[in-house]
Amino acid sequence: ASTQHDAEAIARIGEQRGYSAQIAEDDGSWTVYLAVTMLASHDGVVSRQREISSFVSPFGTQCESWGTFGNVESP
Repeated sequence: ASTQHDAEAIARIGEQRGYSAQIAEDDGSWTVYLAVTMLASHDGVVSRQREISSFVSPFGTQCESWGTFGNVESP
């Protein structure tokens, strides 16, 4: 996001859609991290990226990457 205001708005929208959100600022650049618990599959990740890009695009940005954290081993 280009401003703190936009980052906060994106975070609120993400939270309304079920994501947990964190905002980070680095040298005037604002990043919004959105997290969700899901079984990661190619289709699921691509679908989430499309969804996120659809609600961040009015702010002049897009979903740029994804990652996994706290992976659970199969039983």
